Amino acid sequence: MSLEVAIEKKVAGFHLAVEFATDVAPLGLLGPSGSGKSMTLRAIANLLPAGVTVLSGAIEYRGEKLQSMSVKSRRLLAGPEIAMIFQEPMSA
Repeated sequence: MSLEVAIEKKVAGFHLAVEFATDVAPLGLLGPSGSGKSMTLRAIANLLPAGVTVLSGAIEYRGEKLQSMSVKSRRLLAGPEIAMIFQEPMSA
């Protein structure tokens, strides 16, 4: 799988700093409520809401590096092996 993540994000009262590398699939993140698991997974899957930016960092998948984590230059990491299961169902 070869996934490398190094991102940093600050929001009101919260500072997320994540850095890891893995070759293991599937990948799951565990931690207490509010620790940044969903934000990290959303960044990897390019599912951060419009206007939400990551302060700094990069995500590299199979040797392909995102140049910037800014909204303007984010792009989807394509492939059937990238997916996210949401905690809550989406409402119509």
